[in-house]
Amino acid sequence: MNNISFFKTLNDDMLADTGYQETPAKIYFFKEGREIVFTPEILTEGATKEALLKEETYSFDFSQDDLHYSKRITFQNHQYLFGKEGLVSEEGEIGLGVKYFSKESQQQYTKVLASFKKDTPPLTDKLIDFVIPGGYFRGNIVIEIILFAVTPIAEHFPLTKGTVLGKLESTKFLLEGEGGSFPILHHEDPNEPLWWVDCNWEDAAIDTFHEDYVSLNINRQHPDAKDLKLDAMPQVSPMLKNVITSALYIIAQKVIQEEYNLTSEDDTSDFEEGSIASAVSYFLKDIEEDKSSPEILAKEIQKSVHERFEGM
Repeated sequence: MNNISFFKTLNDDMLADTGYQETPAKIYFFKEGREIVFTPEILTEGATKEALLKEETYSFDFSQDDLHYSKRITFQNHQYLFGKEGLVSEEGEIGLGVKYFSKESQQQYTKVLASFKKDTPPLTDKLIDFVIPGGYFRGNIVIEIILFAVTPIAEHFPLTKGTVLGKLESTKFLLEGEGGSFPILHHEDPNEPLWWVDCNWEDAAIDTFHEDYVSLNINRQHPDAKDLKLDAMPQVSPMLKNVITSALYIIAQKVIQEEYNLTSEDDTSDFEEGSIASAVSYFLKDIEEDKSSPEILAKEIQKSVHERFEGM
């Protein structure tokens, strides 16, 4: 047996020898049966890249929408990963997997995608496809495509099954999803109040629930800002929940005053997906009483916000 004399991990030269190629990842979700694709914007390069994921509707809901990831890779000469100069023995087996985790949400998961040996035909246009279930994370998630040992690396490494041999890709994705979130801007001005709301939309049924048209503004320099525990995000402190509740009440009241009817699902069918009116109706959809009553609206919005941020 041609064994490896010491433990090795994947390096750039080894990867280049394999003829490794990849296509850009497609990241998307489904809303009411329609596929909505995120547009990645690379923010930083490095061992772990950072990328902002954007999509026009701002309707991704962290609490319930599954996140789909799909890309294709090719190893023209994967045999370079085997033998004395490779990662595993000539008779070894290598696994291809995905690891995704969110430290802020204290979640981690690893999934096996495929495995191959030296005599396996070249992996040409191999599809990597998996789904991250809704509610798994909030705000950001790291996705890594990894190689690992399926069988022992060598006779004198008998307990190495599952050992990670290297990363093909590691990216931290920051998601702009507003279906279950809230557009928040931060300021540094000791002369301003702790928070305020800006409503800059022209048509709430069309303009998106995004900071360009509506936002909750929070002043980090205010003496009470420490009670919001902004550094603990994406976890939401009780005080911040109350601020979001008050902001949403202001926005909902303005939408109602502009005579957008939020009283039934039939009346909201003309709202553009991801619009301000649609987002407000999302928060109010479980309210069965009269939404035009300020007292009922305030009470039910508070209950809705606290339920949707439960555990955050």
